[in-house]
Amino acid sequence: MSENTFGWYENYAQGCPSTNNGLESTNKVIKDEGTDRDRLSLNDFMKVMKDMLQKWSLDRDAEFTTTKNFGLKPIISTREWTFGYNRSNILHEGTQFYMCTTSESKSDITKAQCKEFWIKEDGWHDLDELLEWSIKFIAVKIDSENWESSTCSSHYWQKNSKCKHTIGTSHFLNLNKFPGLDLAIEGNAKRGRKKKPDQL
Repeated sequence: MSENTFGWYENYAQGCPSTNNGLESTNKVIKDEGTDRDRLSLNDFMKVMKDMLQKWSLDRDAEFTTTKNFGLKPIISTREWTFGYNRSNILHEGTQFYMCTTSESKSDITKAQCKEFWIKEDGWHDLDELLEWSIKFIAVKIDSENWESSTCSSHYWQKNSKCKHTIGTSHFLNLNKFPGLDLAIEGNAKRGRKKKPDQL
């Protein structure tokens, strides 16, 4: 990230905190837990803040069993594991970059299309062309050391730092194992009352 780089979405600068959201959430905690949304004099407010900071310090003390740990990896829900399990159409050539097609794409991706995407990645001049590519194809960069840190160009990953493409591609490369999922084996039950079995 540099001075002349401008972004507008949550995960634009990886590894950097989302300052505005961090401040807003801290402000809400101070109002809800500390001041009970009352206006306090500066002296009273400083006492409340001292107590809150002391309590927060105890919450992060490594000696306690109830310590709140900072999340260093995204937490993946069962729904996201299931979507990752169903992920397919991956084109690769032994590299750490992979391309997936989306449901909007009419055909599978080819080597020529992949090459065109990576050549143009830093030099898009037409916004409509970029949007068309982003709707049809998804680029996944796999971190083989820590697959949870893999990146993806999908909108879902940009917001949540995890998506079905990184989960599915990592599984394809044997970097992760799917937990026991309740995947549907049969079709959904038909509506209405079940028929009684015929008696012999």
